[in-house]
Amino acid sequence: MKKLSIFTLLVLLSACGSDLDYETDDVIAQVYGEDITVEDVLISHYFGEEDSLEEALDRHITGELLLHEAKEMGFDYSQDEVDQQLEHFQDSGMVEHMMQEDAEFWEHQSERLGMEIEEILYQRQEINHIVSEHALYYIEETFQEEDTTSLEFQDRLSNHIQNLKEVHADDIEVYL
Repeated sequence: MKKLSIFTLLVLLSACGSDLDYETDDVIAQVYGEDITVEDVLISHYFGEEDSLEEALDRHITGELLLHEAKEMGFDYSQDEVDQQLEHFQDSGMVEHMMQEDAEFWEHQSERLGMEIEEILYQRQEINHIVSEHALYYIEETFQEEDTTSLEFQDRLSNHIQNLKEVHADDIEVYL
């Protein structure tokens, strides 16, 4: 299986946000009948100073669409694989590194969500790993390209995702 560039996934699935006018349990969208709450977006995505909840939600929806499409193609990441990845995450020292590297951000998230920082990081890692693996599978199977770093590919991918959102518009409801 070809490897999709990390840059592509970061552009595709990265997210953002600043101060929120919503409660964490507020449902802000539905995708395929499943509620997406502010908490879901806060856990899954980084929030920066210059970005909005709407942008983060859009990226979250993109991830959900790609996950769904990969499952429709027959791909499903096993719980054993998820557990192995989380064990590696714990053993690698990434939790401590992330907590030190961006302590103020994680403390803020912990207060917003009413959760321990470690719990947020593990949930985030689990969710993002599952979505990333499904997204990689879908993109690699759909495009079967060697060079996924070119601007031309990035444009085609962006257009494809926009078309996917249009095709599945009846399955997506945004309440923001």
